[in-house]
Amino acid sequence: MKRAIILTHLVLFCVQAAAHSAETLFVARPGRIDRLVDLNGDGDFLDFAEITNYADSLPQSLGALLHTDEALYVIAGQPARILAIKDLNADGDALDFAEVQTFAVLPDFSSLPRGLARMPDGALLTAREFDGTLFRIHDDNADGDALDLNEVTAVASGLTSPKAIAVRPDGILLILQDSAATPMRILHDRNGDGDYFDFAENLPYAENIAGCNDLSIAAVDVAFLTRTTQGELLKIIDHTRDDDALDFNEVQLYATALTSPTLIAIDDQALIVASAAPAGTLLAVRDINGDGDALDYAEVIEIANGLTAVAGIAIPATQYTTPCIPGDYNNDGSLTTDDIVPFVRVLIGLDAPPEHCRADLNDDSRIDARDIPAFVNALLNS
Repeated sequence: MKRAIILTHLVLFCVQAAAHSAETLFVARPGRIDRLVDLNGDGDFLDFAEITNYADSLPQSLGALLHTDEALYVIAGQPARILAIKDLNADGDALDFAEVQTFAVLPDFSSLPRGLARMPDGALLTAREFDGTLFRIHDDNADGDALDLNEVTAVASGLTSPKAIAVRPDGILLILQDSAATPMRILHDRNGDGDYFDFAENLPYAENIAGCNDLSIAAVDVAFLTRTTQGELLKIIDHTRDDDALDFNEVQLYATALTSPTLIAIDDQALIVASAAPAGTLLAVRDINGDGDALDYAEVIEIANGLTAVAGIAIPATQYTTPCIPGDYNNDGSLTTDDIVPFVRVLIGLDAPPEHCRADLNDDSRIDARDIPAFVNALLNS
């Protein structure tokens, strides 16, 4: 019996290690950005030459990090700005001439801007902490920067010391605030005018959660928060799909006994969590047994160390894809009634089906009316 238990634990650990997370990460630290590559495919970045200098001679005050198809963007201070970092000569780093450029200068920021996110139209978002203003940054004239007139504009106000920004798959924003009473707000541009100043466009999303530091979105109705002093990760689930997490059991404990978890990023395999501890560890957190949390054996593992004072984590945009959910025909990260119309349109031949794993619900290698019962069953149980 003991041998069986040991073998089971070993198998779980190996599964976690082999499929933990991204194969490449970027990490911002004071004055530099490191690139982490899992060269030997063992699920971590603990081996020789798996952590290398990607960009240096940067400002000591760095903040949130974001990878897109166009560039690696990072918040920088003194003065407050966004840097665009590109490996122009494809040599695996951005240490060469003109590979670090100023993308935008941010107005009247007395402290480092908080949060960095990308909208579906390519615009970047960041927030000014002292007065709670949200800014949209966009290269309107396509000259490679956002340094021109009206390319940095205020689109929301009244936030309470914003700390992080995340964009849901449907384009709606979640904002993490330094407020125990209302730690999260949801911003929805209901009238399509490009801002969140209008009635019911900036509303509470969650309440009475203290000590939250960073935010990452897994799907339209699922988000994760770090709680540094409590050593916890929280899972926020909008069970009722009413665009808030104010109902029963919509704030859950996901992982605990972590050492000073600060920043969080997510790919299709795991949560990547940075620690403020002196060892400078990165953790991969994954729900191996599918019970809705990462409180079990080998569901939290160390994947890197020596990365002290991490200010930002980014997973390459091409590496992260929304997890394939059977029946999620509109590819928004969850199966809801919004998928019924695209499902019917595919069945009657008006639209092409999505990738096979979403469309073939009964797993018979065909996409046809035989998938209807499986779709209805999945929808009722989602």
